[in-house]
Amino acid sequence: MGMEELTSVVEATQSGKKLIDILPKPFVECHKAVLMIVRKMKSGDEVTDEEMVKLTEVLDVECERVVEHFTLSEKEKDQGIDRSKPTVLLKSYVGSKGLSGGHVILVGVNNGGLPKEPGNIKHHEIAQFMVALTRTRKQCHIISNKWMTPKNKSGEWNAVFVPSIFFDWLPKEWYINLGELDAKAVKSLSWD
Repeated sequence: MGMEELTSVVEATQSGKKLIDILPKPFVECHKAVLMIVRKMKSGDEVTDEEMVKLTEVLDVECERVVEHFTLSEKEKDQGIDRSKPTVLLKSYVGSKGLSGGHVILVGVNNGGLPKEPGNIKHHEIAQFMVALTRTRKQCHIISNKWMTPKNKSGEWNAVFVPSIFFDWLPKEWYINLGELDAKAVKSLSWD
């Protein structure tokens, strides 16, 4: 997708439309085909040569990493998953690509972090935010941290963090702003 197409997609999301309805149909169909191939890999089914060619065409340099990620090694096949314990993964925005979770928690979504410069947002920052948002299957919790204001080189406190401009991109009915919470209030929250 070109820059103009990407810009129009981002603008269209502000109207509350589903992303799948906004993206160009050939783009959606192509990526649906890739998802089907990845699902086959993940379930341990045989992937045909034609399907590998399709993956390589779409994923380009990332193809090898995707195949490696979704193909279990012999050691992993032998190990069972202990379902009695919760699984928590700590990942960067880039590291979360291709993963999913019941609850996804994005921490430190502040101007100066994501995006680095609110007046000059980069395409990769938009992509990182979109990837992070779309990792969740149940709920996505976005945390902006007002209090983490480290001292600068002069020993003075930096300005208080401001919630990311990306919050303004989300339709208000999609989230609940809990305002400023201290540790005690966070402990009392229900995460169901």
